[in-house]
Order: sequence, then structure tokens, then C-alpha cells
Amino acid sequence: EDVVNRLQKLAADAVTAMHQGKLQADESVENTSSVEKALGEIKNSIEIVNNMNVQIATAAEEQTNVSEEINRSVVSITVVARETSQLTETIASSGDQLQSLSEQLGERVHRFKLS
Repeated sequence: EDVVNRLQKLAADAVTAMHQGKLQADESVENTSSVEKALGEIKNSIEIVNNMNVQIATAAEEQTNVSEEINRSVVSITVVARETSQLTETIASSGDQLQSLSEQLGERVHRFKLS
């Protein structure tokens, strides 16, 4: 009878151990599912960050292009301003010459009338 009792106890212990093993296996499956879900979310987050990086790089490149265009425009404006300044000086000089010629013409006309 002791042998039978020991065999029954060993069988009961084996059943308990198998049941605990099944519970642990079920818990491992649940943990694996949670890890899989978390990894999926991490992957999605990484894709979002990568897309943002691409957008930021594109925007930075566009800003660089705009800055270069603004710089070219400023240089062009500077050149036009210099040319305008030179033309203004030329016009002023021409005005002075015209005034001098006008005065000379006036003197000659005056002399012509007196003669």
C-alpha cells in the first residue's frame, strides 16, 4: 500500500507540475504577444520619426535654396543700386554741362542782340 500511495503522490505531483508548466507556458505566450505588440509600436514610431527626418531634411534643403535665392537677389539689388548711383552722377554731370551750355548760349544770344 505504501508503494501505491507513493505512486499516487508522485502522479499527483507530476499532474501539479504539468499544470504549473502549462500556466507558465500560457503566461509566456501572453508575454510574447505583449512584446510583439510593443515591438510593432516601436517599429511604427521609428517609421514616423524617419518620415519626420525626411520632411525636416527636405524643408532644410528648401530653406537653403530660398536663402541662396535671397542672397542672389540682394547681390542683384546692390548691383542695380550702384548702377543707379553712377547713372545719377552722370545725369547730374550732364545737367551741369547743360546749364553751362545754356548760360553760354544765353550770353551769345545777348551779345547777338546787342550787335
